[in-house]
Parts: sequence; C-alpha cells; structure tokens
Amino acid sequence: MGKNSDELLLELESKLPGYVKDYSKRISSTTTAKTNIAYLGDILTFFEYCSLKILNKDVKDITVDDLGSLTDIHIYDYLNYLGKYTKTHLNKAGKPVTKTYRNTESGKSRKLSAIKSLYKKLKDSNLIKNNPVLTVNQNTPPYIGIRERLTKEEVEALEYAVMQGINIDTELSQQAYERNKKRDTALMLIFLYSGIRVSELANLNINDIDITNSTMTIIRKGNKKDKIPFPDVVADFFNDYICIRKNMEGISTNALFISQFKSRITVKSIENIIKKYADRANITKKVTPHTLRRTFLTTFYNATKDADATRRIAGHDNVNTTLKYYSSTSEEQFKEQLYKFNY
Repeated sequence: MGKNSDELLLELESKLPGYVKDYSKRISSTTTAKTNIAYLGDILTFFEYCSLKILNKDVKDITVDDLGSLTDIHIYDYLNYLGKYTKTHLNKAGKPVTKTYRNTESGKSRKLSAIKSLYKKLKDSNLIKNNPVLTVNQNTPPYIGIRERLTKEEVEALEYAVMQGINIDTELSQQAYERNKKRDTALMLIFLYSGIRVSELANLNINDIDITNSTMTIIRKGNKKDKIPFPDVVADFFNDYICIRKNMEGISTNALFISQFKSRITVKSIENIIKKYADRANITKKVTPHTLRRTFLTTFYNATKDADATRRIAGHDNVNTTLKYYSSTSEEQFKEQLYKFNY
C-alpha cells in the first residue's frame, strides 16, 4: 500500500532543514496537500543539488545564510542541471539504484517557482537579505500545437500562484491579491477540476452550488440545465469563498462570482484573472479559460478512457465531438513513449 499525503509530507519534511519545515507548515493552510508535496519535492531537489554541487554539506545542514550566499548564476546553473540528471537511492533490498531524471522547460519553471516561493517567505520573515532568484526567469519556449493544454507541472504551478500569491511586484497588487484570494482560488480550481466553460462559470449563482452533495447546477449551451459534481479537493476552497460571498454587503445580484464593482463578474474579467496568475506562475503559453477546460477534459479522458463520462462532463451531445478534441496524446506523452520504446 502506498503512502498517504500526510506520510509523504512528513517524509519530505524530515529530509529538509527545520526552517523549510516551518515554511511547509505556514503554507499548508492555503494549499492542497498535493501541491505542498510537489513543492517540497522540488525544494528537496534544489537542496540536494546545492549539497552536491555548491556547498559540500548535508542537506539538513544547509542554513539560511548558505541560501543567502548563492547568486543568480548558481540558480541558472541549477536550471541547466535539471535538463537531465541522475540520483542514486537504496531499493527495498538495500541495494543502490541509479535513476535518470529529465525536466521539460515547464518542469523547470515549476521548480523555479518553488524556490522563489521559499526565498520570498524567508525574505518576508527577515531571515535572509539576499534573494538570488528574484531576477531569474525561466524562458520557456511556447508550446506549438493547435490544442494547447497545460502539463501537470504547470497546473501545480498555477495552483500555487493563486494560493500563495507569488511574484507580486507592487503593494497595490498585493492588496488586491489578499482581497480577492478566496474568490480567485475558487474560480481557478473550478476550471481545473470541472472543465466547465467560461460562460457557464460567469453565470453561476450562489444557489447553484450544493456543498453538501458536491454538485453545481450550470446552464449549458442552448439554455439547458445540467448538474455536475466537483471533487473533494475543490469543496473546501469553494466553501471558504461562499461564506465570504454570503456576507458581502451592497450586492444586489445573486451571482456567485463578484467583480470589484460589486456586480456579476464578466467573461473578460475572468480571462484577465487567468492570464494574471499564469504570468505569475512563469507559464509562457497563452493560458485562457478554454486552455484550462481542455487541460482538465484531456487529462480526465486519458486517466479514465471513459468517453461517455468525459462527454457528459464536457456538455457535448455527441461523443465523437469529445473524442475529436480531448482524446489526443499530449506532446509529453508522445516524447515519453519514444523514450521508452525498445524492440
């Protein structure tokens, strides 16, 4: 039986210095366990690199002063290293096993976001003075394809950007983030875990959400009502926002998502919100609400191979439409199949 999220989190924390464990605790209330585990894993990879290539000391002995002594050149060297590297560990029989790892450009971007988040927390806590990652950017070449979607790493980076507020450059932007954090998190997760259309999200009303049964009622094309479930990972964040929404004053609409003008949020505003967090997550693809819909539906179909379930979630009348747009192999799957091919 595999380890659960709590066990994986504790295992990662046990391998890292105490101040990283403190960082993990601070972000745990505003991120999913999956995202926290992914980012701690990325931070561990960075610390292992520093231990081996720069500092010549055990991972748990790396201090905040050590991190502050690094330069942007060290970070760029690390990003190059991530392209292809090997790690040796002991298997269940106690024998050393060496494994090769590769990172796509989007994978490097997610790992960079994890490091930036840690440095930001340390800087905000006055534990370090120098932040070498502040000016580092991972220039990811745009994905070329007619059906663009996000990788797993990019989804995690996007979740982290909206939950943690990384890469915010002005005080006014920080204030706006804090004010809209619950709304934006609920909005982003609904796209990522339900695949609804942007018009369907904009038209949601408060009474369309059934938290108890984890379902929402949406208006499909042709003005048809449909009830679809949303997963547990969304429910808590949804509930947090609904509690805030119900207590808003001066609102005359029953719309679920409210703009800064206290009216129903527009499709254009939603598009701008998605783009803003994609930029903060260092995702250089053009990310739109439909990109998130395509990402969810393609990932869901590839995981389940259930065309009819995917059709129902997508709101299509014809399963052939679903298969046409969401059953194709991703670029990364295509590459991985070639990497693993052998006669």
